[in-house]
Amino acid sequence: MTGAIPSGMRRRPRPGLLLRAAMQCFVSCDGNVMPAESPCSNFMVTSNHERVGNALRLLKEGLGPFVKREVQTAWDRQRLSKETREKLLNSTPRPLWPTPNDLDVAGLFRLMKITWNDCFRSKLGQTECNLVYELSDYRNKWAHQENLSSDDIYRLLDSSERLLGTLSAPQTEAVKQLRSEQLLVLAEEQNESKGRKKASSAMENVAIKYTTAEQDSASAGESLLRILEGLEKSHGEELTTHAAEILLKQGLGLTDRQISKEFKCGARQKADFAASYINEEFDLNRKCPKILLELKSPNSNLHFHSGTYFKTVDQLKRYMNSIKCHDVEHGIIFNIRQIQLFRKHEKLIYPVTSLVNLQNLIGDDRLKTREDKIKRVNEIIAYLKKVLIEEPKAQERSRGTIITVWNNKGGVGKTTVTFFLSFLLSNSTSYHYDKERRRKILVIDFDHNQADLTNNFKCSLEEYSGKMLRLLENTNDTISKSFDQFKLKESIFCYMKDNVSIDLLAADTSLCDEKSGMIYGERFADNLSLRRLCLELVKNYDYVIIDAPPNYQQNIYAREALNAADCLLPIALWGDYNSFKNYYSVIYDLLPRSRDIRKDGGPENLGLWINRCKLVEEATMVRTLLHINGFIDNAEEEKQEELSRAFFSGQTNKGLRLIKESTHIRNANYLDAQRPIRIPWQKRPQDIYADLLASIIGEGK
Repeated sequence: MTGAIPSGMRRRPRPGLLLRAAMQCFVSCDGNVMPAESPCSNFMVTSNHERVGNALRLLKEGLGPFVKREVQTAWDRQRLSKETREKLLNSTPRPLWPTPNDLDVAGLFRLMKITWNDCFRSKLGQTECNLVYELSDYRNKWAHQENLSSDDIYRLLDSSERLLGTLSAPQTEAVKQLRSEQLLVLAEEQNESKGRKKASSAMENVAIKYTTAEQDSASAGESLLRILEGLEKSHGEELTTHAAEILLKQGLGLTDRQISKEFKCGARQKADFAASYINEEFDLNRKCPKILLELKSPNSNLHFHSGTYFKTVDQLKRYMNSIKCHDVEHGIIFNIRQIQLFRKHEKLIYPVTSLVNLQNLIGDDRLKTREDKIKRVNEIIAYLKKVLIEEPKAQERSRGTIITVWNNKGGVGKTTVTFFLSFLLSNSTSYHYDKERRRKILVIDFDHNQADLTNNFKCSLEEYSGKMLRLLENTNDTISKSFDQFKLKESIFCYMKDNVSIDLLAADTSLCDEKSGMIYGERFADNLSLRRLCLELVKNYDYVIIDAPPNYQQNIYAREALNAADCLLPIALWGDYNSFKNYYSVIYDLLPRSRDIRKDGGPENLGLWINRCKLVEEATMVRTLLHINGFIDNAEEEKQEELSRAFFSGQTNKGLRLIKESTHIRNANYLDAQRPIRIPWQKRPQDIYADLLASIIGEGK
């Protein structure tokens, strides 16, 4: 951003004395002139021109002290360039610096634009810079009596509120009131254009439904339903902003002090809303948000397979993983018509609800009355409040994450990856944990036929036979019992070596024959028993990692492992094209089937990781890329975006997620960083799985 003023926003002649006087006074509802010191809450503006004048006066009061202080500091400390100093001293019709006491809002805008790079660029972002130029242009049009539409005035008031809100200026609330008044004007104009009665129908318009008085008397569900019923193609993101305020304040019970608009997550990253249910002065210090909202206009297409959906989710994930958001617990995407909730655990972000289509409630024949529809919206809001606020407050620690390591083909290295991933997660730290607080890891060997993972941990299959079945039976009977009653400790094998401790729920030999699989399917599969068991386990563990068997179509345990996961970690074998083909079937058929069963948005696909890759084989790399691109090109158009993201990362070599080649390591001694490796070409698991580990917990330590 340079210091030059855009050609469309150059300075115009100063307004006359009459216009300057208009900027320094209020006009009450009865036409009496009121002094500038009067609070905005004591009057109601009667015309658009007066409303703009009052907004500009409030901008002057809010910006003036900040602008003068910053420029004075830069002037005193010799931070202004020679060119900038000359512009200030030689500006016409009078110098802008030293700042005259009666500098109006136009002068403040000129002063900010001239000194932006030297004074304000480090404190404010590109968004605020754009707001300054936009407001300056609107102010000039207003001063020269140019025609401003009601939409232009609303945009001016909204931009003024955003700019003052960034500075935490006390005038923000007064400008917000002016914007609410302008919203009523827009509602009346819309009703007039449709030939409706001005008085009665204006009260039915969607904009009026979320004024402060209505918000106090109506439930959040009723307010949102009214907005849904009044949606039109012309409505933009401003309406989504107001609906989000209803959701946060009426629905979740948060106060104005616990909510912040345009929250700066990092360099050039701003979330539309941030909130904290534990920080009563979050709007002032803006530290450690717990909830982020990413908003889109009501007409944006957030259907699951759409490019807009993936881009919106990617944007939310970037915000949630940014520098200032390491304490964020949940994120929401919202465009009034649709809403979805996401959970964050270290670096992982995954959905905890499906993409709920609120618009469908209007035409739902099962909801016969309007009260039924309001009740349904309130139920959705109540569930959001439970997940976002009530459960985190009640729990001493946040629950862990369930990861299933899987491919529909065997022999790709799932067990090896599960084995070492559990060790590395237990033996590494991130900013979420101090050095004395190690992660608690539970590994579940759900491949009862082979039980390779159980054997790798040197655990006796005979000793633990039947114990997993008893846990599943008890979980199926009642989920409210304590796990002490389930004799959980007796069912878990604890592996300890050096400073690493990992718990194992061993494979159950009583479930390994075909007859047992049929009995299991009849008793447990419809109830998602493994999922329910894991949801209880993650209350005490940071990660529950499931080693799943292959063959989804014929193996009930493979289906259960997939349905149990919060996140699916697919593994393919370098050069084994059948493993890629089987993963393609997972994306195209099996994951959608599992999501239909779960109805909570999961499991989330973490993307394919290619095991034992040989980076030196360029020809194999080319064949692999051609093979994958063939899958994507031959798929239906609506599936291509999802398939592309499932196969390619864009962050590793040629877009593929790679686990570098190694020999078959079955010895946990290689995890000891101090132990010398005697085989020259051998690599440590820390190096082999570094990229995979970073995708789950971040860089770590």
